[in-house]
Amino acid sequence: MQFARGFQANANRIAVKVRGDLGLAPEEPLDPWQVCDHFEIAVIKLSSLRSDAGEAVGERFLRIERNVFSASQLFVECGEQLCTTTVMHRCANIAT
Repeated sequence: MQFARGFQANANRIAVKVRGDLGLAPEEPLDPWQVCDHFEIAVIKLSSLRSDAGEAVGERFLRIERNVFSASQLFVECGEQLCTTTVMHRCANIAT
């Protein structure tokens, strides 16, 4: 996949700023849990999701298709509008 010209440099500048906001050195790894907490983003474990019938909807991605994705951004309805952004993460990919 080809990114737009300047994308990588801009992403690196943002990452350095976020690390600074978190009190980290520019080369230290980012902890996604800490980043989400800093930006007040709710994190829901895939394993906790259930259908209306009580079925474990995340099982397919946790057991069968483990490499399909690690995180997804969801926009949750709040009445008539979209008001909450949530990240759903397959926790096995990161150190906690």
